[in-house]
Amino acid sequence: MPLGYEQYMMLFLVLLLMPINWALEAYKWYYLMQRFGFQVAFPSAFKTTLTGLSYSLVLPGGIGEYLGRAEAIPKGEAWRGAGVLSIARIAQLYATLLFGGISLSVFLWDKAYYTWLIIFLSLVLLCWSIFIFSTSLALWLEHKLGQQYRFVSDLLDPWLRKGWDKVWVFLLSTLRYIVFSFQFYLVLLVFGVQGSVSQLFSGIASSFLFKSFFPSFLDLGPRELAVTLFFSDMGVSMAQVLQASLLVWTVNVLLPGTAGALLLLRNAILNRKK
Repeated sequence: MPLGYEQYMMLFLVLLLMPINWALEAYKWYYLMQRFGFQVAFPSAFKTTLTGLSYSLVLPGGIGEYLGRAEAIPKGEAWRGAGVLSIARIAQLYATLLFGGISLSVFLWDKAYYTWLIIFLSLVLLCWSIFIFSTSLALWLEHKLGQQYRFVSDLLDPWLRKGWDKVWVFLLSTLRYIVFSFQFYLVLLVFGVQGSVSQLFSGIASSFLFKSFFPSFLDLGPRELAVTLFFSDMGVSMAQVLQASLLVWTVNVLLPGTAGALLLLRNAILNRKK
């Protein structure tokens, strides 16, 4: 399908939003590191965020992210650094849970899947209770396990801090969620996917929610299954939706992940010369 001027401008905006997306993630990392006593500059936080993304393309879960960001963590503080990173990751997960939960609840209600709706809302309520009472839960775990296992105390230390830090990081995560959801929406329009604004954003939110709870290789697989599942009911072309999903992945994951890989290569060359 030949693209017109408006479609090219939308794609240009999608590209412009990509560094904003990852700058927000880097700022969360930078903010948390500063708040919990780690001295790191924002450029270093941005660089390690990209290298973490590069590792996460081939390593499961948060292992890749931690390996990439470990450069910014002082020696001897590995477990406490992991605790800081866990706050950033879980806050992003809860932003996805909030918007995806609302969207999926409406979907289940419209389809009269009331049993599944009750089960799903119960799980959402449980998850949010854990997040809201995370400080108290961390205190309990630290009391039970911290004296026996030192690494548990270090890991839980960032979660023991009271204040608005976790709330602020959650708000940053929400802003980042809005950015990459808007990117997906623009790409759907570029590929000619028809639907109301509420329908498209509902499909996007439900897809991101589904993808967040399943492991994947190169961030692929669950994403494509999710968009197929939640957009198929709209009567739109699945080929267009999948093409849009792949393009969003290329812009938001592959391109910055490649940049992170180049930074890793540069570091390896510099270390070899030394």
